[in-house]
Amino acid sequence: MLTKRLQTALEAITSLGNPVRRRIYDALAAEGHEVSRNEIAKSTGIARPLVAYHLDQLVKDGLLATRFERQTGKSGPGAGRPAKLYFRRRSPVQVTLPPRDFELAARVLLEALAQRPFGETQKTLDDLAEEIGERTAKEQLETGNDMDSDVLSGLLEERGYEPQRNENGETCLKNCVFHELVDQQRELVCNMNYALLRGMLKALPDTRLVARLEPAPGRCCVVLAPTDGSSQA
Repeated sequence: MLTKRLQTALEAITSLGNPVRRRIYDALAAEGHEVSRNEIAKSTGIARPLVAYHLDQLVKDGLLATRFERQTGKSGPGAGRPAKLYFRRRSPVQVTLPPRDFELAARVLLEALAQRPFGETQKTLDDLAEEIGERTAKEQLETGNDMDSDVLSGLLEERGYEPQRNENGETCLKNCVFHELVDQQRELVCNMNYALLRGMLKALPDTRLVARLEPAPGRCCVVLAPTDGSSQA
């Protein structure tokens, strides 16, 4: 018997089976910020009424959320109507059959680790995370791709980090893949994530990138910056 949570998740994923709706969702995700119907219509080339319909359906299915904001920069009478802006929900949609709750297990384990002396716990966790990151990247290399930069990009995308290069040559990770755990034990989880990405780069030295811990709202706490000093950040 399907649980209510699983049934809701299945309905949300089924919603993305519509190719037009999936294209709109992908375009919104690529923007990385709140967007209006007009912006999505322009970036996808899909007619605005159709964009509006599918965006509202994605909201109904629990994949997007909305808020209203005037984009003219004015306020008061004559400022125009507020635009409806769309953005991805922070809570993930997950489906496992039969049902599994790995997040709950991770929360319990994190809480147990947090009860131990912090310095000892963080070092153990970081060392293990770096080792696993290095091992994961080496396994990716064994698939036959001999270009480290391509391996890293594929690895980050496959893990859900949503890498995006900025004008400074840095690779920002738009998605925090440990978001739900960060709220419980921020310092432990962010440093673990930092060590995990360091391990990936250690296995792929030709990427010429170094991991930096730079927390910021709305993205992963780690930035991958060039080692040649070209970054302007």
